[in-house]
Amino acid sequence: MRRTAAPLLAAVAVGASHARAQTTFVEARLITELPRPADADTAFLQHPAGATRFANGTIAVADGMAPTVRFFDADGNLIRTAGRSGEGPNEFVNLNWLGQCGHDTATVYDFSLMRFTNLDATGRFVGQFPLRDRFDLPRPPARLSCSRSGHLVVLLRISGDRIRGREVSIMTAPLFLLPLIGDATPILEATPIIEWINEEATYRPVSFTTAFAVSDSLVYVSRTDSAVVRTYDFAGDLASTMTLDLKRRTPSDLHVRRNAEELTAFLTNLDGRNQIIERYMGMDRPEYLPYHNGLHLDRVGRLWVVLSFPGDSMTVLRAFDGRGVAIGEVRVPADIRVLEVGEDYVLGALLDARTLEPRVALYGFQLDN
Repeated sequence: MRRTAAPLLAAVAVGASHARAQTTFVEARLITELPRPADADTAFLQHPAGATRFANGTIAVADGMAPTVRFFDADGNLIRTAGRSGEGPNEFVNLNWLGQCGHDTATVYDFSLMRFTNLDATGRFVGQFPLRDRFDLPRPPARLSCSRSGHLVVLLRISGDRIRGREVSIMTAPLFLLPLIGDATPILEATPIIEWINEEATYRPVSFTTAFAVSDSLVYVSRTDSAVVRTYDFAGDLASTMTLDLKRRTPSDLHVRRNAEELTAFLTNLDGRNQIIERYMGMDRPEYLPYHNGLHLDRVGRLWVVLSFPGDSMTVLRAFDGRGVAIGEVRVPADIRVLEVGEDYVLGALLDARTLEPRVALYGFQLDN
């Protein structure tokens, strides 16, 4: 497989400031590529676990299958690789998340070592924080989100029991607000994660989950099969409830196949994996896709809701203000997994359509509001 990267495109969209977003499309334009062809051998990505863009345009990317964080300049050139394999200081084993949890500070979480590591925009290590001594957490995190003020929201590993005798049961896990210093605060004790088909002993295709994001003062939570977003203050009390202007769609065969591919991505036996995927294709599926596929907050406080799903030809994000009113919509001309949304950019992971190699893509847009 050749380690090449195709040019990335930028989608520009303008939204009107009323409840139903009106989108104006403009022609896509070139932004950058990660990695650039000249850096393909040294910066080849196996599984982008997270990415963030700093104020000077530098982009940090964590690779979930290589214990490193790579730093690219604003033009897409590889400028530094931080970390190496191991369990000691400045070493990693299994990176599964990266976010900007402070001004120009990337925080990466090592799932195997249960440890946070902070790096600045130059790739310099500035601190490591083990999670093993957090006795106020009943289990380690499985999914994370953070604010620029350093507050983390963590969804712990699945704890819901599979209920025998029922056709479908719902797996759940607790959601916590986690400061790096101080006690963790429970937000929800039983957050729905995914549907489990008891008779089939497997996950239900295109199932719902719970999406969450955190600002400097609020935690945003939404079950994806609902158009309702609830906010909680840092004491864990309900602060507001917003019903967004969202619509549901019928899942296609491609949606189910892409979901099955994601659920089986960890399998190395290709024949066995293909058999499981075909099994998924024949399962009973929900009548509708969830209302949305994720929540993100940008630096100016806009709530971004991902409306598209793997299998769609483009990625659609709708922006809402603090009252839940739609203020615009951005459409990226590619099927990407959104990693970060800024006030004028989207970072996402995708597969190169020609080489089937993982890439991180930077797209730019202009939104009036």
